Amino acid sequence: MQNLLYYKYVKIKDPESFRDKHLAFCKKIGLLGKVLVAKEGINGCVSGTEEQCKQYIIELRKDPSFADIEFKITATDNHNFKKMFVRIRNEIVTTKVLSIHLKDKAPYIEPREFKQLLESGEEIVVIDARNDYESDIGKFKNAITPDIKIFSEWPEAVKKLKYLKDKPIVTYCTGGIRCEKASAYLKEQGFKNVRQLHGGIIRYGEECGNSHWQGKCFVFDNRGAINIDPSAPSEPITQCNLCRLPCDDYYNCALFTCDKRFIACSTCIKALEGCCSKRCRNEVGKKVITHAEA
Repeated sequence: MQNLLYYKYVKIKDPESFRDKHLAFCKKIGLLGKVLVAKEGINGCVSGTEEQCKQYIIELRKDPSFADIEFKITATDNHNFKKMFVRIRNEIVTTKVLSIHLKDKAPYIEPREFKQLLESGEEIVVIDARNDYESDIGKFKNAITPDIKIFSEWPEAVKKLKYLKDKPIVTYCTGGIRCEKASAYLKEQGFKNVRQLHGGIIRYGEECGNSHWQGKCFVFDNRGAINIDPSAPSEPITQCNLCRLPCDDYYNCALFTCDKRFIACSTCIKALEGCCSKRCRNEVGKKVITHAEA
């Protein structure tokens, strides 16, 4: 099985028609995943067999608008989604700042060049453009990790980074899509020397392993988090929220009314039956008993 992560900022004139045709094709070949479509482009993550993913790549690239679209391909044991969704959004990455001009985005720095820069001793400020719960379990060493819960808080976070306006900066995110807008916004706010990691953390892991990287990379699918270099996993930088042993696996509480995201080791998640606390586990138990009695 394979997982495909991709995006492309390109004008889509009729998102509704595109959505309908795209969803039909994905279902036809058996892919599962989530694809966001907007007038500004496409943002997707899908999983399937190697042959299904190959068909998908070929079909999408038949469209001249997506002929050069880049895919981050990772191996996976199973489907990483339960259904196939293609949804229309105002933005493929929500900023709520529609005035950001992507034509002013920062130039790319390739993974190997970034690695060399980190090892050169030259002055560089590395900024994580992801949410705080993502950087909690994995990040580049010494990276600045803004306190944001959702990407639309990025403009507010940038206000606290103004002291870095004259410093050489490299931004990064999971696959690169958020840095397109994050870097453009930094430049619009007067940051003079900004670059963005091409392909994000995923491509860096493919080309450079986990050098200068700590922990795991959070992903928005059933896997929760992955090692960017499966052949040499990094040690956890976080702890199980329950027993405090080193751990970096995310779960959502099994109690629907809680649904809290938390880090837990295999022992604790089994003992609490997928819940974040004994209280939530007991509530789940009450619902099961009540349903059985009914």
